[in-house]
Amino acid sequence: MLPEIVNVTWIFLCIISAGLIFSWKKNNFETGRLSNLDGIRYILAAFVAFHHNTYLYNLANYGKWEIQPTYKFEIFIGQFSVSMFFIISGYLFGDLNPKTDWIKFYAKRFLRIMPTYYISALMCFFVAIEVSVNHKTFLNNFNFIYWLDGGIINYHPSIFGYNDSVILNAGVTWTLTWEWGFYFLVPMYFTLIKKENRIPFCVAAISLLSYSIEFFRIEGSVFILLFFIGILSRETFGMSIEIPAKNILIDIISISMFFTIVLAMNNQNPRSLIVVFASTLLFVTIINKARWFGILSSRGFTVLGDSSYCIYLFHGTFWYLTHYICHNKEISTNIYLLYAIQTLVWYFICGFSIFIHKKIEIPFIRIGKNLKNSFCRIT
Repeated sequence: MLPEIVNVTWIFLCIISAGLIFSWKKNNFETGRLSNLDGIRYILAAFVAFHHNTYLYNLANYGKWEIQPTYKFEIFIGQFSVSMFFIISGYLFGDLNPKTDWIKFYAKRFLRIMPTYYISALMCFFVAIEVSVNHKTFLNNFNFIYWLDGGIINYHPSIFGYNDSVILNAGVTWTLTWEWGFYFLVPMYFTLIKKENRIPFCVAAISLLSYSIEFFRIEGSVFILLFFIGILSRETFGMSIEIPAKNILIDIISISMFFTIVLAMNNQNPRSLIVVFASTLLFVTIINKARWFGILSSRGFTVLGDSSYCIYLFHGTFWYLTHYICHNKEISTNIYLLYAIQTLVWYFICGFSIFIHKKIEIPFIRIGKNLKNSFCRIT
């Protein structure tokens, strides 16, 4: 790989240029969406993608699933972005209430998550078959039935004789297990905790979870903490669907915080309390209309942010194929040609994600929206 400072520059250029390239696409906004929140979702999904690109480069060329310690930015941005996604999930579902139709809620979540997930799983199956045939290990094991859980359990053993098949999607589905856990617990939270008690409850939960993280190192506490931060943000600031007005001060604060976190704090554990606290403040600026001088609410960034779930699920497979082929064809020895190919692959990942979002995700999302009428006709 190129030196880190060059690699980081390349990553940002890829993210910005993709936003410009796909700015011609029409937005498919739902009523009430926050355009700047979609913009930051694109950046976060891109960070996860380039985080795994570094892992997959090293795996293909050196046989190790690792990132060299000197590449601090590339190590940091993956876990930081996932943490922000958990906060966003808590925020987006922080408006539920005891009167929510929970059957419809779960049906909509299923229709939102599963179709794209199954496309990703199917892609992994085909790649695993191809690799296992080349390795002459095909039919040694199947196990593909375990891959059809939608990430609820996330037990993904090797398939078709390819022992490293779990990395064919960069192993990203582990976050879905936490998302589903959050979805299964929210009815209890919104049913048992009265509206007037939710802010004190969230503050108490965040305090206890912070204590368990700092002093007991309880694994998983940070993910629950992040969901509660999102819920507390919604309870405190609400959600305004008005188009954000220009606010130079909040834009400067937000951008400064973003670069402070990803460039100056990347030597910290991404899930340490200090990074979580900084991420929370950054998120607060976003939901309070930070647009980064129009970048976050620009058409290209919002279109790609709208497709961020697809980018998240598909990038690992395409990066894997890229490095697998480039290594076997000895293209990796020409580092500049490799970077040119990676740039084109990134644009393809973005375009493919937009296509799947439009053709698969949106139709199923619309089905979920129409479930109420279907239920009424049935009853």
